[in-house]
Amino acid sequence: MRRKNTKQAFTDAYYRMLAEKGYAAIGVNGLAREAETQKNYYYRDFGSKDVLVMEHAKEYDYWCTCMDMINTDGLGKPEKADRLQEVIIAVLQNQLFDYYTDAALREMITHSLDKAMDPVQRAISDRRDAEGERLLQYSDQLFGKYGKHFRAMMGVLVGGTDFVALHARNNRSAICGLDPNDPRVFDLFLKLIAQLVVGAFQKLRKH
Repeated sequence: MRRKNTKQAFTDAYYRMLAEKGYAAIGVNGLAREAETQKNYYYRDFGSKDVLVMEHAKEYDYWCTCMDMINTDGLGKPEKADRLQEVIIAVLQNQLFDYYTDAALREMITHSLDKAMDPVQRAISDRRDAEGERLLQYSDQLFGKYGKHFRAMMGVLVGGTDFVALHARNNRSAICGLDPNDPRVFDLFLKLIAQLVVGAFQKLRKH
């Protein structure tokens, strides 16, 4: 098996094991079995678990990858405001959907919160923030001095979206009397994201 194939095999195996077993249960021997290759390739391709975690985040983490498929040309211009609004709504709605449906993504967020001071998790968090900045620079251009108000709302929505997904799937309990595991309630959360973003655009563009 060639180098690039073993590296991908380990990255994919790590993703599957995150969903099935959680970060703490992942070791070299188990990874090699899951990847169906020899563990000496693990040491050759990565050298340590920290390197594997970083490589995995670059490929699988939501915020580290979500901007890659978006055409951002001119998004900060007033004539592209409707397009920027659509992009932001889609990014936030997809975040809720992906974290709700993907156990590996939820484990990544849970682990990053548990180990917030770990250098690797800090680096991944910084990368997420940098990717988000690629989007927020356009809202800054559009809203000018009120850009910070939109950033504050985005902070609430991004953090709240994480919490809704984690609480619903990990705790299996209601939030404010609403159960996101009910498809009708989940759809309500998705619609609310759109309503909040649209409302913010309408209000801030008047200034």
